[in-house]
Amino acid sequence: MPFTYPKYNISQNVIGLKLSEAVKKKITTKFLQIYFQTNVGKKQLERESSFGVQPKITLDAIRNILIPIFSNSKQKLIIDKYQSASDRKQQKEFEANELLNSIDTYLLNELGLELPKQSNDLRERLFISNYSELTNSRFDPISIRNYKNIRSQNPKYPLLTFKELFIKNPQYGANEEAIDGNSEKDVRYIRITDIDEWGNLRTDTWKTAANVHPNYLLKDNDILIARTGATVGKAFIYKEHNCKAIFAGYMIRFFLNPKKANADFVFHYLNSGFYKYWISTIQRPSAQPNINSEEYKSLPIPLPPLEKQNEISAKILLIRNQASKMFLEASEILETAKGEVEEMILG
Repeated sequence: MPFTYPKYNISQNVIGLKLSEAVKKKITTKFLQIYFQTNVGKKQLERESSFGVQPKITLDAIRNILIPIFSNSKQKLIIDKYQSASDRKQQKEFEANELLNSIDTYLLNELGLELPKQSNDLRERLFISNYSELTNSRFDPISIRNYKNIRSQNPKYPLLTFKELFIKNPQYGANEEAIDGNSEKDVRYIRITDIDEWGNLRTDTWKTAANVHPNYLLKDNDILIARTGATVGKAFIYKEHNCKAIFAGYMIRFFLNPKKANADFVFHYLNSGFYKYWISTIQRPSAQPNINSEEYKSLPIPLPPLEKQNEISAKILLIRNQASKMFLEASEILETAKGEVEEMILG
């Protein structure tokens, strides 16, 4: 059967443009898409947009935007240049993500942990449990099954609880309003949304707090973990060279004993597949999943000697830095192509 594209609806916050047959003879939709990705196109969109907390652009305003018309051959040249750069960017990003994904295999092998294999076989999805085996009064089958898998692990190193690595009790963050500020001089307010999927601090979401209390000021190697919402379990390690910062209330700060644990090693473990498996086990199914500080204390961690922790951390840091370099290169590939396309448009 021939492939048919699915039908979509657009929301009221999206404007759909459909070119007439007459216009299509002069300009292609792909060229138009690329044009609006360039600084020339973006500046026109910004100029026609209304100012405010939520800038908007109307259909009438879009009609005022000037579109350069080129020959089909020149449009094709622009499209090919942009598409080639876009393809190379995607390939570079794919390779970078593969590199980051390799960290998990390396870390779990070093610790002697094994993620349970997922199977849709009916025999694998049915199990029987005695009432005495129910953990923490949990009756949901996924939690019971996962706990059994976690307890059946045979790691290479002693299995400690997260609590055994603390020098003092965890701390919940500040409940302050996030406001705009000066990133050069103000204290940053770190929220869950400021941390990406790999535990890096985003640069495009910078906010400060309405009130900055010194009790919430972060110190080098503090570990932050999200305690609620769709991103429950997301982890971040604070480094003083990044910026001066406090942290928000939906996060918990953990203070590690440097004589027992390398904070970077713990952070890498908190980004592992095994940790995420534990998170899926302990979080309670609800519209707003959450894990409190007491529950985090029970997190099992295979803890090698400090020398081995340092070795593992150094290896993973090397991989992460290499991946970051590749992401930067990917971005530069497309930005260079955009600049070349703009020169072709402007002449």
